[in-house]
Parts: sequence; C-alpha cells; structure tokens
Amino acid sequence: MSDTGRAFFISPIVWEVISHPAAFTSSQPIYGMLSVIAPCYNSYPILLPSLLLQTHTDWELILIHDGPDSIGLDRIVEGFNDPRVRLAHTPQRHNDWGHSLRAIGLKHVNDADFILHSNHDNYYTPTAFKFLLQPFANREIVGVYCDMVHSHYAHNLRRSQLSYSHIDCGAIVLRADAAKEIGWKSRQYAADWKMIVEAKQRYGVESFAKISKPLFVHN
Repeated sequence: MSDTGRAFFISPIVWEVISHPAAFTSSQPIYGMLSVIAPCYNSYPILLPSLLLQTHTDWELILIHDGPDSIGLDRIVEGFNDPRVRLAHTPQRHNDWGHSLRAIGLKHVNDADFILHSNHDNYYTPTAFKFLLQPFANREIVGVYCDMVHSHYAHNLRRSQLSYSHIDCGAIVLRADAAKEIGWKSRQYAADWKMIVEAKQRYGVESFAKISKPLFVHN
C-alpha cells in the first residue's frame, strides 16, 4: 500500500525536536549536576523515591524543613543512605508557602550546573531529568520546562506556559547561574510565577525550550 495520503502522528517530543532542532543536536548524554531544592513541613518526602528512580543520576536534593520537625525526618532521610540528599532545618517556622526556604536553599547550592525548585510532596517520571536537561546542549538555552499533572486541577493534564497561573516552579529547570542571579525574592503565594516571569523577561522567551510531556506531578 502506498504511503501517499496517510495521516502520520507526530509525538510531542518529536515535534519539540522539529521546533527546537539546535537544542537536540547532541546525541551524547548531558552531563551536569541538577540541584533540587524542596521545602518540607512535617511530612514524608515522597519526592525522594522518585528522584532515586531517575535515569539521570547526577543530582542532589536539598531538603529544607520549615522549623524543627516532629516526625523524625532526620532518621527518615538517613534511612535512604544516599549522600546526594542533604537535610536542613530552619530555627523557626516561616509558614510562607516555602518561599523563604527556597531562598535559603539557593545559598546551599555549591557545584550544581542546573537548579530545580520543587516541593517534598511532588514527584517526577523516571526519565524527567534526562528530558529536561537534554536541551541544555544548546548553550543559548537558559531554562527548560515541561507539562504537568496538577492537584489543583483534579490531577488533570496542564499544558505549561511561561505565564501566571500556567506553570509551577516544579516544572522548570534553570541554569544555576541564572537561578542564582534571579534569586527568590517574593514571599507571596504567586512567588514562583513571579520568578518564572522575571526569568522570561530577563533572558527572552527564545532562551527557553519546552518538553511537551507531563514529566512532573504536583501534589
């Protein structure tokens, strides 16, 4: 049978390759350390098991508890016996949606090439980091983001956009120097949107690549 007239399906990731060919020119893995900053408050860090399953293994988790904890989080983290995981506690609780803790977390980042702000109760598909780091082969790319499944929308698929209320900080990775330069200034509810919009304004929308896959689950 001739292929003439057939309808062909182009998967989202293939479309991203077509749309951003410069970001996918290298067939080699992207080597670089990803630092994940995650606030926590008296809850089991379900984020951590999803990180342990990542196919890209060069990462660190900076888990920051909001004040002294009452659940023995130190023992829980020690039980994983993984040197990539660091736990810190603030002397007192900030109770500001974790925003003060994110600013503190940035100060704990040392040798990372990339930074991801997330939360202790989020999780990622096993290939999330591989896909999110791949476009950084293009040195002009400052940030990479993906689609997500979001708890505020009945865990339905959300197509991420670089605008207010259309993305979560857990769905975007920035180069470490850019993330540190922008910082985490706001303590308002929408602080992550403010950070992302500032990054887009500072570096230009052309400096961002999107992976049209739901690699991230917000809880």
